[in-house]
Amino acid sequence: MDNRYPISGTVTEIGETKEFSAYFRKREFKIRITDTDGQNRIIERILKFSLINNDIKLIDNVVIDDIVKIQFYLDGKDYSKDSITSNYTGPVCYELDIITSPTRETKEDKKINMIVGGNAPLKQSTLDELMVTPTLEKEEEKDEFAIPDINDEFKDLPF
Repeated sequence: MDNRYPISGTVTEIGETKEFSAYFRKREFKIRITDTDGQNRIIERILKFSLINNDIKLIDNVVIDDIVKIQFYLDGKDYSKDSITSNYTGPVCYELDIITSPTRETKEDKKINMIVGGNAPLKQSTLDELMVTPTLEKEEEKDEFAIPDINDEFKDLPF
């Protein structure tokens, strides 16, 4: 039986890297998925995944609200301390791809643009860009907005 699973969802939280020893680092993130329960009702679930050691860098380019596709496996081990044994089990992400991002262009966006016609996606404007008022040069203002002199207009007429 293979212990590797794919899943897609929207990133809702990205944690900080925690260093437990010189050989073990961990970073956690959460995704929101839409699922169905036992009675076929659609529900939203929040799932937490771990990134271990070198795989921590997989989430460096991800931001909140990115839709990602991940591959993960279930990891678990027993831990004994003071004659008490505990078990730690959880999903560990080993592959992560950004499917779409509301704040930047992704590989998937580029593929869609090539199919649709090669046009770049619309860039989301910032408030500062929207507040800028275009200025006209002085010559253009005179030509475009000047009130014509009535005498000049009729000077060639015989009366």
